[in-house]
Amino acid sequence: MDETEPQPEVDERLADLRRRRAEAADVLAESLLDVWLRQRRAKRAGMPWPPTDWVPPLPDPPKAPKVAKPKPARMRPPAMIRTYRDVAEADLDLVVPLLAPLGLSRGELTEPVNRLFALQEHKGEFTGVGVLDKHGPVGVLRGLVVDPKARLLTHGSYLAIHLLKRAHADKLLHVYALGVVPKFLERLGFTAVDRAEVPELVRSLPGLAGATLPLFEARPRPDGAKRPNSRHYPKTLSELLTAPGPRAPR
Repeated sequence: MDETEPQPEVDERLADLRRRRAEAADVLAESLLDVWLRQRRAKRAGMPWPPTDWVPPLPDPPKAPKVAKPKPARMRPPAMIRTYRDVAEADLDLVVPLLAPLGLSRGELTEPVNRLFALQEHKGEFTGVGVLDKHGPVGVLRGLVVDPKARLLTHGSYLAIHLLKRAHADKLLHVYALGVVPKFLERLGFTAVDRAEVPELVRSLPGLAGATLPLFEARPRPDGAKRPNSRHYPKTLSELLTAPGPRAPR
């Protein structure tokens, strides 16, 4: 009787052969897929296929870190240092022509009345003049004029603040003014009042008697002065007169 190879050993060899064939097929499929993908990438990039002497590009050099540019220092303009003094005899030739359009003559300005007659200067040059008459506890802002060369620099606002501070120091309770420029008075804290509610004695005071312009009233406050700003003005006189003054230049 011939000896034959055991059947289990043959089956094992066939299984091993099938496994190796499957592994080879997988490797071949992966290789073909990789080649196909590379071919598609080359076509999209406009490169020849199959590749010839293609050399991969060098990587971009590292970018230098960004250095923040220093911001230029913002220089503040020097603060305006305004000085005030009472009008002297030698100043009349300068201020009388400016106050004449307001109805204040030289004779009236030189009358011996109780009056705040202040002159404003900046760097030694004349910038404005203001007149405030005192009648007991009531004051009348007769005139406020700024030199035409120094307008639009808030000199008028500071001059009015100076007169109101002095009015408070002199214990004036009310200051009245005619509304020649109502918006200017409102920025300083003046409010429009009904003439009928103002005592007849006040309506008959010089500067108010017979006038048809609107009447404005303010109550002077004691402390400080807030620097006027062309874009924003305080709504009340207390806000305007309770903040520290402008800083002196360094």
